Amino acid sequence: MKVLHLARDEKFIPLMQSLFDAANPGTNRYLIARRQRRKQCFVQPADNVVFRPEWQFRTPLIASEVRNADRIVAHSMTTIFAKALRHARPDARVVWLGWGYDYYPLLEAQLGDPLLPATRALTASLRGDAAAWSWWQRLFSRAGADDAPRAKRMALSDVASRLNAYAVLPPEVALLRHALPQLRGEPHEVPLFTAEDVFQKGPQDMAGPDVLLGNSATASNNHLEALDWLRSRAGSGKLVVP
Repeated sequence: MKVLHLARDEKFIPLMQSLFDAANPGTNRYLIARRQRRKQCFVQPADNVVFRPEWQFRTPLIASEVRNADRIVAHSMTTIFAKALRHARPDARVVWLGWGYDYYPLLEAQLGDPLLPATRALTASLRGDAAAWSWWQRLFSRAGADDAPRAKRMALSDVASRLNAYAVLPPEVALLRHALPQLRGEPHEVPLFTAEDVFQKGPQDMAGPDVLLGNSATASNNHLEALDWLRSRAGSGKLVVP
């Protein structure tokens, strides 16, 4: 059996490699999409790891790699991975491991606006600044108005009917099926951490005065509201904001 993994050089991939290689040794091949001018950070070179420029995933150059696989695992669903999956054999089984950003926008109709008022006002003002800059760029470019951004279709929508299995948080399975009726694959829970590799390496006592706010700069963390809530509650510890 040949298992092909489509992934980027991200922090979660080495753990996924160890889990898949332990479960099926000698069957996994990792096809890593490299962004231009970005240094390799997490995935290390190995006999079963192949780095390809990101643009190749949008072309037939990737077809032979994908067509040769019996199982294909997409670590998040990006546009380039969705295009690569078009070359999968009809009998190949396709698995998608959701990362949140690749399907949360599809759930907004059911869950409501992910941004709270203060954060929404801030992001709107930032988009206004970006739009003004874009207007000046278009004014002095040959592209003209045709260069204006268009609504981006979620890559997951294009491949949902092709998925044999997928992994999202269990409470989101029903929401995702409602948003994507064509998604008929079987859900499986695949965590992005393990007790042995993550928690046992941390301190025994996790108590302390410091507070970690948010896990990224993504607006849906609603930092403004969180900072306001913590204003009189943070105590004497440090507030750490990644």
